[in-house]
Amino acid sequence: MDRICIVFIQKLLQHHRSVIKLISYIAKFGYWLYLLYGAIEWLRPGTPRQCRQRRHTLLYCLGAVAAGSAVSFLLGRLWKRERPFVQHPDVQDIIRHKANASFPSNHSMNAMAASVMLLSCHNRWGLPLLGWSLVIGISRVICGLHYVSDVAGGFIMGIGSAFFIKHNAVAKNVVGRIAWEVHVVSEFLQVWWKKC
Repeated sequence: MDRICIVFIQKLLQHHRSVIKLISYIAKFGYWLYLLYGAIEWLRPGTPRQCRQRRHTLLYCLGAVAAGSAVSFLLGRLWKRERPFVQHPDVQDIIRHKANASFPSNHSMNAMAASVMLLSCHNRWGLPLLGWSLVIGISRVICGLHYVSDVAGGFIMGIGSAFFIKHNAVAKNVVGRIAWEVHVVSEFLQVWWKKC
């Protein structure tokens, strides 16, 4: 069923080069939107309280991505599911990619983890980025890099890692401590910069 979905969508879009080009860019570079968002939020001016709150949220997002990536790494060592373009000759790899483990889709997992964490922290960008994570997942399937179940598994792992980081006391303490230390260092650097 997974292969049939990919082949059907690829055949449907085979004569729409501009659409395929757009989808391939999203599949390859879509996660950069999360990095850009994080950099803007980290550096955006505001009161010390606002900056501390934004950075705390971003560190939660980073923790969720790290937790999901750790589980994904272990899964990749235990079970190496071949990518669709490797396993099925009728699936085209629209983007060149290594033939490493297909399950889970790390792009989808990380995008979902960050989006769900933003939503759980009541950040207004959580919902648009949640939609963007769905777009990234679909683009990875269309490009023949993942099966639908790889993306779905990545989404579930992303949600799980965000939930784990948000509701685990140890993780909350670690993120809180890092956030405080980052705040102290950034305040020190701001004072030092003003004196220079």
